[in-house]
Amino acid sequence: MAGVTEPFIKETKLYAQSDTLNEYIRIAPTARYWIKHPTRTGFIKCLLCAQECAIAPNSRGRCRTRINIQGELKSLVYGRPISIHVDPIEKKPFYNFLPQASAFSLATAGCPLSCKFCQNWQISQSAPEDNPVPQTMPAQIVNSAMRANAPVIAYTYNEATVFTEYMTDIARYGKTKGLRSVLISCGYMQREPLREMCATLDAIKIDLKGFSE
Repeated sequence: MAGVTEPFIKETKLYAQSDTLNEYIRIAPTARYWIKHPTRTGFIKCLLCAQECAIAPNSRGRCRTRINIQGELKSLVYGRPISIHVDPIEKKPFYNFLPQASAFSLATAGCPLSCKFCQNWQISQSAPEDNPVPQTMPAQIVNSAMRANAPVIAYTYNEATVFTEYMTDIARYGKTKGLRSVLISCGYMQREPLREMCATLDAIKIDLKGFSE
């Protein structure tokens, strides 16, 4: 890969094949928010977050959750929550949205950032196949939240934007059952996915990760 810049190498990192990864790929749905790369044959340009990763065939972007398979971007985290807890909504923290409510909280692997102070780095900096879990479809999440008497589902712990297809499908189905959905995010997403989230979710809290003059 002579002549390729270091950031580009990071954006197209290859991962060792495993039985778990092969199974995830086999049933992974096609992701939203991407185009075929305009100048690199076989590459995909991801349009989910501001990284805009250029992803080579059989490789992934920086979040590790989306893979280029035969010219299509696949979501490896759809239906793959690796952390589920019921928390007070104030822990998110939301203080003025459904006070004292229980929040059915979930996360997958992956994040587009690499903050050194991340308190959930074991989740956010992992690849989906590092924590093999059975597929859990949106209706199962909603039903679990209802059994837990949680009126709100929270997408949290990692950067939930990386599982936006899963998140919005859960939120849409949850609405039909009277459940609310909230996102805790670093805000590092593109305009179009943000528009879909705003039309689907009930509240979004943005964590300030850093700033400059």
